[in-house]
Amino acid sequence: MSKGKGKTRTKKAKSKTPGPASVVKISGRLANILDHVKQVLYHEGLTYEELLHRLQEKMPAADPEKLERDLKRCLGNNISFYFKKELWQMDKSGNPGNDPFYQYLMTMGYPVTFKELVSLAQENGMESVAIREQDFAYDGRFIRLKNGKWGLAYWQVMWEVGSEDLNKAARLIQKRQCPVSVEQLAQETVGLGVTETNLLQALSKDTRFTEVAPGQWYLKSLLDALISDLNAPDEFAFIRQVEINALQEAELMLIIEEADASRREYILSSWDLEKGVLRLNKRMVELFEPVDKIAYLKVPTGNGELGVWLLKEQKFLAGLGPWFEEYGLEPGSKVEVSRSQKPGYIQLKASREREAEVFAEGLKVKKLVKLKKDCSTTCRPLEEVVTEILQLYPKGLDIHTLTALIELISGNTQDELVDLLEQYPYFEQDKHGVWYCNLTMRQAFQDWQRERQDILASLASIREHVAVTTEEYNSLHEIKTGLEEELNYLQNHHRHEEALFQAKIEELSAANEHLTLENNRLRNEYSILEQKQKELLEHVEHQGGQLVTLRTEKNKLKVKLEQTENRAMQLQSTLNQLMEDAQREVERLQKEVIAKTHQLESLQYANKELQRNLARLHEERRQMKKQVSSWPVKIVTFFSGLMGRRRTIGG
Repeated sequence: MSKGKGKTRTKKAKSKTPGPASVVKISGRLANILDHVKQVLYHEGLTYEELLHRLQEKMPAADPEKLERDLKRCLGNNISFYFKKELWQMDKSGNPGNDPFYQYLMTMGYPVTFKELVSLAQENGMESVAIREQDFAYDGRFIRLKNGKWGLAYWQVMWEVGSEDLNKAARLIQKRQCPVSVEQLAQETVGLGVTETNLLQALSKDTRFTEVAPGQWYLKSLLDALISDLNAPDEFAFIRQVEINALQEAELMLIIEEADASRREYILSSWDLEKGVLRLNKRMVELFEPVDKIAYLKVPTGNGELGVWLLKEQKFLAGLGPWFEEYGLEPGSKVEVSRSQKPGYIQLKASREREAEVFAEGLKVKKLVKLKKDCSTTCRPLEEVVTEILQLYPKGLDIHTLTALIELISGNTQDELVDLLEQYPYFEQDKHGVWYCNLTMRQAFQDWQRERQDILASLASIREHVAVTTEEYNSLHEIKTGLEEELNYLQNHHRHEEALFQAKIEELSAANEHLTLENNRLRNEYSILEQKQKELLEHVEHQGGQLVTLRTEKNKLKVKLEQTENRAMQLQSTLNQLMEDAQREVERLQKEVIAKTHQLESLQYANKELQRNLARLHEERRQMKKQVSSWPVKIVTFFSGLMGRRRTIGG
């Protein structure tokens, strides 16, 4: 009976739970995988594989292995989910005790915290309801957001993309330099699937972004920069004219021979290779008629896929530089372009054929462009630059064309160019004013210049050697002259110096005799002093013995003095001890005297008190005696009065 009643109540409670009236969109993020599972299974049951795939789409940033582990734990531990008919499903009825809170949220239409729900329940007189916040986790109707607020599972939770998220998307595109899918942008910027955000609407409203293909977004500034680069004026346009003429003739032959409308052959120019583009002529535009004006297409290559830009208004197919380098294409090479059956793809095929005239002229321009780049990085002599330019054009160039090329490549003026051409003989000019470079003469001139430099170097070396030899000769001649003068001087003054030396020798001999006598005298005095020294040493030894004896006696007296001092210190210590004991005894006797004095004073005071008490007692005794002496009279009087009263009463 109880089970039946319980079931009946449950059914009634379930029937009271209203269904969702309309879709509610809120901004935020779900707290964890449990809330994602609730939202996915709210609308329909799914197999495990389908459910896992849905979660991977909603949470692309999650680790696949961890996501699968969390999903299994979630399905196994939460009572809201059950497995039926090979599908995972969710109990939408939930806990009947949570019905009031479900109705509150459905009525409000926005998420609130658990405390706010409890306060709302108390305001509506539901104070006795005992509920915990974790009960909502086991109820399939409730979902929790990262900010701690609770909502309903049928609500559509969308992450509102802000300016910071859009800035991240812009930086990502800037880094990759190619269009990025909206799925990748959502994953990289906010870590969610596209369906969990309003990223698509935000990108559409932001003027910085443009959709170049279905689901592919790019920065408008980068696209504008690409278009500006393609539309920039060609610096070498004046020299490309010959190549353009040859290219037009070759393309005319292609048009005549062309039969298949689904494919086009294209002849590359030096400008195409430099910019990495294919120019869209009328034939090429017809090939891309179904494609949008601006599109980002893919080209299969040997290293994967290459993204290229189709710009119909500018008439370019841009971004083919890596493909040109991969196949080693040169000016005049033929490329076959065709549509692919796969949407968003085109087919490019490099042909081994090459237009010789276009190749020759285009190669010249290509080398000129390379020469300009070299001159911009390293400073090269003007003579080398002019020679390289004229080598490319054996038929020569007029002064105006050559000046324009020099100003463009190396930045030199026409005057500098003319001075150079007139300086070197191998630059020749014909009667029409066309300048050539005679390479044979240039080689001979350079050889002559090298030989001349070698000869000049040898001559300079010889001159330096002669100069050094001359300096050495002059130095030796000066030394010789000095020595001769010194020799003459010595010869002239030799005799005079010899006489002076003889006089000095005689003086020194006399001084030597005098010093010998003085030396003998000093020796005698020294012997006398030695004798005195011996006597003094003997006296010193005697005095030393006496000193040792005195030191011994001094040490003995010192020992006795120390003993006496120690004894005196002991006596002093004993005396101090006796003095301290006597002092303590005196203090004790003084304290006893003071105590006895106090006792005596107390006894005197007690004696006085006794005397006063004794006097008081004597006085009391005297008074009592007086009182006792009057009592008999009073008693007789009392009894006589009493007897008189009795008589009166008896009569």
